[in-house]
Amino acid sequence: MNFMDVVREALETKTITPVIETQLNDLMWSQAFNTTEMAALGILIEAMADGTVSVI
Repeated sequence: MNFMDVVREALETKTITPVIETQLNDLMWSQAFNTTEMAALGILIEAMADGTVSVI
């Protein structure tokens, strides 16, 4: 699974599970980000901040 797939899953399910959190963490430490991935991360952060995506 790549970074964009994990972000997409979190946005579609509106939930960050412990599994998704671990996948995001592992991917964030293992690679350099391109501008598309940075934008997706920004969207995910905004969704978490406004309550659209919940963290369980």
